[in-house]
Amino acid sequence: MSPHAPPGHSAEARPGESATPEDFRRPRRTAAAFAAVVAVVATGVGLLDKHSELPVYLRAAGRFVAGEQFYRPDEPPAFTYPPFAVLPYRPLLSLPESARGPAYAVVNGLLCGVTAWLIAGLALPVTSGLTVRTRRVCAVAIALLAGRFVLSPLEYQSNDLFVVAFSVVGVAALSRGRSAGGGASLGLAAAFKATPLLFLPVLVWRRQLLAAAAFGVAMIAATGLPDLWSPADDGRPWAVTWYDAFVSKVEVGNAPEAAGAWTRWNGLNQSLGGTIYRLGTPVEPNGIDVFDVAVVSLTPRTVKLVTLAAAACVLLAVAFATFPRDERDLSPSERRFRRLAEAGVVFAAMLLLSPMSSKQHFCVLAVPITVAVVDVATRRRDPWVIAGLAVIGVCGSLGGKDLVGREFGNFLQACGTITFATLVALATSAHVVSARQREQIGAIGRPEIDRADADPAGTGENLRTAA
Repeated sequence: MSPHAPPGHSAEARPGESATPEDFRRPRRTAAAFAAVVAVVATGVGLLDKHSELPVYLRAAGRFVAGEQFYRPDEPPAFTYPPFAVLPYRPLLSLPESARGPAYAVVNGLLCGVTAWLIAGLALPVTSGLTVRTRRVCAVAIALLAGRFVLSPLEYQSNDLFVVAFSVVGVAALSRGRSAGGGASLGLAAAFKATPLLFLPVLVWRRQLLAAAAFGVAMIAATGLPDLWSPADDGRPWAVTWYDAFVSKVEVGNAPEAAGAWTRWNGLNQSLGGTIYRLGTPVEPNGIDVFDVAVVSLTPRTVKLVTLAAAACVLLAVAFATFPRDERDLSPSERRFRRLAEAGVVFAAMLLLSPMSSKQHFCVLAVPITVAVVDVATRRRDPWVIAGLAVIGVCGSLGGKDLVGREFGNFLQACGTITFATLVALATSAHVVSARQREQIGAIGRPEIDRADADPAGTGENLRTAA
């Protein structure tokens, strides 16, 4: 798509010009090569882990296999995820202890590569009118802006890439009209970590009822699977124990407090609730990881009301961005890009509304960052989108303790720099959806083929010359 062409109208096909099989294979090869590079680099980063969370997962998996209780708040750091999240770590127990870390690094690298491939598949088609040089500039910009967020779960060997992969697979499937498969994949993401539940009301809001039903079935089935595999020795469902140990401790509108898992004042918590609590609650600093960043002293009730109001604004932004719109005149590539932009809004909202969002979770910001960069390249140079990218870039850099120092980095994190970047990412993705819709409505264009979708098999058959 030309930077000056209205969104949804392909600029790559010209009168009298026929598409060839090579035109269809080139984007796929580009996405595959990009994904392969990402997978190799991600695996290498995972092998150089800083402070691996893998022992927490393996300890839980070992107890699960033995039928012992693995939700143990009395043994911090505790395993706080739904029971389905323990299953991927069962196979690692059969490996020698020295091989488990490298094997998991390879798994995370592959998950990162697959996710990058799917995101590229949703974003590349709308860049068909750009030069190769411009595409490369976009790729470099995305890598620079999103790199720090993506590196975190690799360095710490967290389980966030499972959640991201399930979610992006679901979004990609839905963008191609595969409602059951897309909903089921999103349901598996919600069974792995509760925050992707936010996709369920979005599916209902968009009247994708088959996808919503598949979501529910997949989530329930995955949540109950551990009980069929290895029941708890006390006879209680694992999900019930998880709820009693951790979920029941979460208060709506308050930063979480649960023994062995969360403390209400936590500089690492970049969720809305966590940041608003720190900014409204004076504390005694220790100069290391506790800082008095309060800009005002609020009562607990006022903190709760402010948090609820902020959460309501986030939910309104999600509803606005995902509102069912008339897309009959959109090309398939533009429609898929819209699904990616809407997913960027939902991902940012997941981070903001979660009780606890530490820096490993923010790898999903790669989606709204990709959306913003591609929008700038394929639409007019929107100052709001450019400003959003600048804010995200600055806030992401300030979170790097290797750049600003450990103490100052901890202070900035306690101030909520990543929370602010996520709010900006949410607003930017929502703006992209709205702006492209407005320009689509005002555009008067002729029908043209979308090369990236006219021949998905890459055979060159049934191709039509643009009228």
